[in-house]
Amino acid sequence: MIKCRIYNIIAQTIVSFNMHELLHPLKISIISKLQQLFICLMLLVCKACSDSDTSDIEVIKFDPDIIKEIKEESGRFYTETDSSDDDFYHADCYVNAKEGITTKIFKDKSGHVTGMNKSKGTKVFYAAEYYRNGQLKATYPDMKKNELTGEAKYYYENGRIKSIGKLRKGQKIGNWRQYDRDGDPIKIDYFDPFKEED
Repeated sequence: MIKCRIYNIIAQTIVSFNMHELLHPLKISIISKLQQLFICLMLLVCKACSDSDTSDIEVIKFDPDIIKEIKEESGRFYTETDSSDDDFYHADCYVNAKEGITTKIFKDKSGHVTGMNKSKGTKVFYAAEYYRNGQLKATYPDMKKNELTGEAKYYYENGRIKSIGKLRKGQKIGNWRQYDRDGDPIKIDYFDPFKEED
């Protein structure tokens, strides 16, 4: 976008330069042709700027009202606690016996929601992680045969996409696009952990 603004300023300068040259008829046709060529080039550059491969901003915050909805739909509630490492957390577990769905809302020791998953039986079909500010940190694909398989996205705290790619059996596979905090592409990594299996 900044490049486009700079090119627009240059194009305006050349257009205004042409006005000063009106007194010299021989130079007008040459400058006019150069202006047309320059303006065409600037339009192409500006079009390229607008088609850049920057990542999207997806501000997706944890909605506390979802807990109310889950509580209303659930018939049973229990808490799980894990203090095996420095990342102490507890999970509020809501069981909807009618649909056979268990929703776990993970919280850190300060009570901030850090994640959520939904499962039916032993199959987790939704999983998400959150930053302390409530912004979505990562989304994961549905689990198939108790393994993550499908598209996954990771985000910065501002909602800008950090990386995006596919998982197979919980491992990165294929092209993974990496972006900086401004959304500009950093690199594309290729993963093929199952090369020998296939």
